[in-house]
Amino acid sequence: MSEQKEKLRFKIEGRSIVYEGLRSARKKDLMDILAKMAVADAIVVPTVRENLPEIEGSDADILASFEEAKRLRRERRSRASVVALEPEAAAPAAQTAPAPVPTASVSQTTSSSAPVAVAPAAAAAVAEVVEQKQRLTLTFRGKQFAYDGLPSKRESALLELIMKQGTLASDVVVATYRENIPETKNSDVQILALLEEARKAKAAKEEAKRAARHQQVSQETSAALHHHASSSHLTTSTSAPPQVVHHQQTPSAIDEIYAMSSKEKDVINEFINSVLSSGTPAAAVNAAKNVKATTVHEDPTPSTPPPAQRPQSSNDLLASQSQASASNFDSGPKITVYCQEEGTTTQRIIYPQRNISFEDFAAMVEKKIGHKTVLSFFEGEDKVEIDDGEVLQMFFDSLSDGRKLRLICSLPETRRVVADDKLTEFATPAAAAAPAQGATGIVAAPPPVQRVTKFCSSGVVSIEETRTFTGHSAAVYCCAFSPTGDKFCTASRDRSVRVWNTATGTCTTMRGGHNGFVLSCDFSPNGTYIVSSADDCSIKVWNVSTGAKTLSLKGHDDKVYCVQYNATGAYIVSGSCDRTVRVWNADSGTRQATLKGHDLAVFSCCFSNTDAGRFVASGSDDRLVKIWDWREGREVKNFIGHTGTVWSVQFSHTDKFIVSASMDHEIKLWDVASTSCVRTMTGHMTPIHHAIFTTDDKYLISCARDWMVMVWEVATGKKLETIQGHRNTVYHLAMCKDQLLTSSLDDSIKLWNFKDIVE
Repeated sequence: MSEQKEKLRFKIEGRSIVYEGLRSARKKDLMDILAKMAVADAIVVPTVRENLPEIEGSDADILASFEEAKRLRRERRSRASVVALEPEAAAPAAQTAPAPVPTASVSQTTSSSAPVAVAPAAAAAVAEVVEQKQRLTLTFRGKQFAYDGLPSKRESALLELIMKQGTLASDVVVATYRENIPETKNSDVQILALLEEARKAKAAKEEAKRAARHQQVSQETSAALHHHASSSHLTTSTSAPPQVVHHQQTPSAIDEIYAMSSKEKDVINEFINSVLSSGTPAAAVNAAKNVKATTVHEDPTPSTPPPAQRPQSSNDLLASQSQASASNFDSGPKITVYCQEEGTTTQRIIYPQRNISFEDFAAMVEKKIGHKTVLSFFEGEDKVEIDDGEVLQMFFDSLSDGRKLRLICSLPETRRVVADDKLTEFATPAAAAAPAQGATGIVAAPPPVQRVTKFCSSGVVSIEETRTFTGHSAAVYCCAFSPTGDKFCTASRDRSVRVWNTATGTCTTMRGGHNGFVLSCDFSPNGTYIVSSADDCSIKVWNVSTGAKTLSLKGHDDKVYCVQYNATGAYIVSGSCDRTVRVWNADSGTRQATLKGHDLAVFSCCFSNTDAGRFVASGSDDRLVKIWDWREGREVKNFIGHTGTVWSVQFSHTDKFIVSASMDHEIKLWDVASTSCVRTMTGHMTPIHHAIFTTDDKYLISCARDWMVMVWEVATGKKLETIQGHRNTVYHLAMCKDQLLTSSLDDSIKLWNFKDIVE
């Protein structure tokens, strides 16, 4: 049986290169990729050793193979240039030329250090495959911009991102460039020159577009004037001037086409009059050009566009204060967006405000299209997915530049998901109808869903979906089990905190709520209280049995992304965008410690599990993981290694390890004592939101924006299972004994039965 191609990965200078190829040809492929990327010689040997630990031979052998790969690549490019310059001469020769004899393409060092000959076509195919679009991430001032594009076009995308930020200081430009392209050999002057050249090229391109539009308008105006003259049956006379059509009479063809103002129509009528009476004077032509400039470039938005309707659930609107509940749909300048369903030519127009939130915009599109969609647009050759407010503003900026971009609306089922070749098939259960909430705040259990048992190929663990919980009207950001697992709580973008019965599916909403999106929640160890935090800077403590608020913890100056009880329930830890980690007395609500050390927002925090939570771990937008002795108010450990925002940190139950998940698509397992990275796990192709240990610390479970949940073996770092059940980003995980909870942007929570087959 012949070897089949599979999805393979190399890690080069901190970047993941994914391609389809033969496992037996990985040595050859790596050399071709390094040659294509034109990496420095100093990078080659460590890169080969890292990706191909089984390779034998000296460093000199590896460098010799690399030089041969570069030489052959130059030859191929040279031959391609000759063919491009002489297409007519090359075509007849190709018809009569015999089949070429395969020659060496890339030299690979084997166990005997002998080079292996490979056909040029194979090497060319590898080079072509490597240039397939990938999910890439650019960073600007701590913010991450993810898009689908070609690695070789990364510099162009970065320059475009920098230009969109307006005027920046030279040191900011250089620092941003070096942060995103660390392998660059360009000097500061060369980097600034590249940006200036890109600006000039963009200006020239826009000028060419304006000239093309100007020419098109000229042609359309001439055609309209000709049509008007012929349809009006006006005749010339030397004794009497022609009758001028007044703008208050029945609309003419020009009125209908351009919807002109009275002044503009008078100018056009004067032009027609002069043409019919005395030819085409230059002044009349100039007048027509002026009309063209003021008429055709008007905003195509109708004078009274159809009003956009607010979503029925007011909980779905963006607000950080209670007064901000008024929707962005109702105020601010409008912008015209053409929505096109993927695979069709059908277009629909919406008119959102320029400052609309991503959630309101998605709701507007969903109402127009009639179903949930994944939103994206093309930035040159790159397809950029719109999944947050930052990317939406980039899309609006492009529209403001005069570009005719279409908003691509795709079904969630067709969303491109990059996964490995061992992805287990999974039947997604039909979505249950959202139950109605009664006056008591208790929601009836949704209809039972189909149970689907999935066994991974290794036969180490089995996972069975047992229930899907619906009730929230927006994304569910966080979930947490009660100590016994008979209940769990959830925090949602709909600004509510709910407590669910695991067995029946009924839920109760905590009374009062937050004034913003609820970002985090946790059960107290005795199951009596719930703590929650929101983007309104608040932390609240609730009584589970009554649903009433018992405490408000005040002190943070920005969004509070994470809260957690310690093992005894005596303290609460919180992390905020104000860059601080704080510890609170859970009974009195008084602040016990304020920990400062992160340079950017803190997105995750947790107590250690031993010593009554003496230590606190935190993960930040500054890409660092820190451990603090909060009683002494000092930082005791610092873990460096991630290249993107750290979204999640958690201690193992023995406190021997910490697991972190990041925007750089990696999960890292850290040794607490030495602060060294024990292993890095890669499998998700998108930012990872959460990673946790199972109750016995044998496995790790992670979730990400690729809608996937993955299971890893702690001892080896091997991926054991990939679970697909949610229909959008999976934000959070929780575990109690053999029960696993997952919460998602698809507004649902899923309960899974997790079993260790090999005890």
